[in-house]
Amino acid sequence: MANVRDPSRLKVVSACQTASGVVVRTHKEGDADILVLIRPDPGSAHLLNAGNRARGGVLWLEIVPADEPGCTPGKHVSYGICTGANVATPKVGAHVTATGPYVEDTAHHPTHMEIHPAWSITANERLPTSGS
Repeated sequence: MANVRDPSRLKVVSACQTASGVVVRTHKEGDADILVLIRPDPGSAHLLNAGNRARGGVLWLEIVPADEPGCTPGKHVSYGICTGANVATPKVGAHVTATGPYVEDTAHHPTHMEIHPAWSITANERLPTSGS
């Protein structure tokens, strides 16, 4: 949870989780994290809870400033120190695979599930299959 603002609000369910799906929205948050919302593929749909389903059935992925492209490794940022991970924000409509801690964000009501921070987000060459 290094480089995460207020990590006490995030309940770690799994230290490392991978999910895939289609990007439906991206947004820069007030804490400088980049929010990436994905509609998960059927194989990742089990990662959603009632809070995710109530918000349109999307899974949150969050890129922290320390992992964003252009961040100089070792340099201080708003929360933490740059890692050099260069996790780029994917385009809306891209099919992606993301990896990072799978957490419940308890700062929201209802709570929802996230991969936060997303250590990697990779755009896949293949198109999702029907129903994804």
